[in-house]
Amino acid sequence: MRNFLTLVAVAFMATACSTADNLRPQEAGIWIPVRNTSYDTVFEAANKVMAQHLHIVEADKESGSVKGVTSGNAYFWKEGAGIYVWPTISNEYRYLVSVDSIAGGLYYEPLQDWDKTIIEDLKKELGAS
Repeated sequence: MRNFLTLVAVAFMATACSTADNLRPQEAGIWIPVRNTSYDTVFEAANKVMAQHLHIVEADKESGSVKGVTSGNAYFWKEGAGIYVWPTISNEYRYLVSVDSIAGGLYYEPLQDWDKTIIEDLKKELGAS
């Protein structure tokens, strides 16, 4: 009986947990105006900003996504966020950046407004207004 209850508890925790894989680009994003800035520079800035706030768990330059969580523990973290940059080629004028955030572990509501924080810091990093 004890083994059964342990199995039920583990199954419940596994289904209640979010993962960084649940992060998705949003349909709406923020256009960040930058002149003569390469995609590589924007992607590096996205990585730098994410690393300032969260532990990076995935950075895919080809898709333009950087994902992070609030803890180095892959299973128990309070919040996660993803930065998505488009287009994934160099653009002379601007890039569309969207941020998605989710609660993780056994938490259900994000505690931080990652959209605002990440976008503001990314604009500062890129010298955009």
